[in-house]
Parts: sequence; C-alpha cells; structure tokens
Amino acid sequence: MYMKRLEVLKEGSIIDEIDISKKSFYLVGKYKDLSDIVLEHPSISRKHAVIQHRENGGGVYLYDLGH
Repeated sequence: MYMKRLEVLKEGSIIDEIDISKKSFYLVGKYKDLSDIVLEHPSISRKHAVIQHRENGGGVYLYDLGH
C-alpha cells in the first residue's frame, strides 16, 4: 500500500509528517474531539476542511467546508 502523508511546515522546515493512508478521509479543524487533524490557528474553524484520497495511487483532494 502506498503511504500518503502530509508534511507539517514551520518557518520553511518540516517539523512533522501526518500519515493519511489509513482512512479514506480526514476532518481538519480546531477541536480535538471533532477533528482527525487539529490546527490551532484563529483562522481555522471547528470543521474546516476534509482531506480525501483514492486508493491505488489516486489523487488527494481538499474540500473547504465553508465554516
């Protein structure tokens, strides 16, 4: 299985990697109890976006939830 991952950058340096190959989608948001990937920034809402990927080398998609 091909591992898909997000690189977390801070000031241009990679500080972490998040494996997104275990589930077909991940909820990105502010609160730990709701989100798979938590971002702590004033511009991020509770349910901010969904990251979805397709198996077998398919693309990765980001959907803004508009909250």
